Amino acid sequence: PFGGRGGAPFGGRGGGPFGGRGGGPFGGSGIDRMFSETAGGQISWLLPAALILLVAGLVVTRKASRTDVQRAALVAWGGSLLVTGVVFSLMSGIFHEYYTVALAPYIAAVVAIGAVLLWRNRTQRAASIALAATVAVTAVWSYVLLGRAGDWLPWLKWAVVAAGLLAAVGLLVTTVLPRRGVRAVAVLALAAVLAGPVAWTVSTVRTPHTGAIVTAGPAVQGAGFGGR
Repeated sequence: PFGGRGGAPFGGRGGGPFGGRGGGPFGGSGIDRMFSETAGGQISWLLPAALILLVAGLVVTRKASRTDVQRAALVAWGGSLLVTGVVFSLMSGIFHEYYTVALAPYIAAVVAIGAVLLWRNRTQRAASIALAATVAVTAVWSYVLLGRAGDWLPWLKWAVVAAGLLAAVGLLVTTVLPRRGVRAVAVLALAAVLAGPVAWTVSTVRTPHTGAIVTAGPAVQGAGFGGR
């Protein structure tokens, strides 16, 4: 009853309620686990941005020397992000949403390094396109995550996606904008990508939490159980 290939309730290949691909209350394993209803709102707000910026940053620095600090930092932080993310995504057995906090420093580092690197090279067409894609994809994904919260701040998802798409267009034409316009685009882009996670954080801080297993943000449709 506690394991084996027959799919017993506490593990094994059958995907019982405490793990495996069967999709029990702890969520089924799979490469998309970090984007699921259970874990998505906990960690994935800037995960698409991190993945895009990691690839774009490595492309921009492809001709840099082996001792280049920015490229080395991207490899180190990005490698840690990928390895940890894959482990969490494919692990079976008990999995709690709060485990994903381990990804936070890797995502933050890759986004910060990649965004600064591309912004400094925004006069290059490829860099500006990558920046625009990062903001647009992040805004759309924030729309999806906010939509999972049902009637919680329903206007925010529309504001985020509108601001994100507008900022993405602006990032494509920064070379022809005046300095004040470039600054406005940068502020709008930051607001679009951070509004969702900041609102989620405020909701978490303002909500009393009990129990040993807690989750961030408001109640999400389709998520498993957990303390608040």
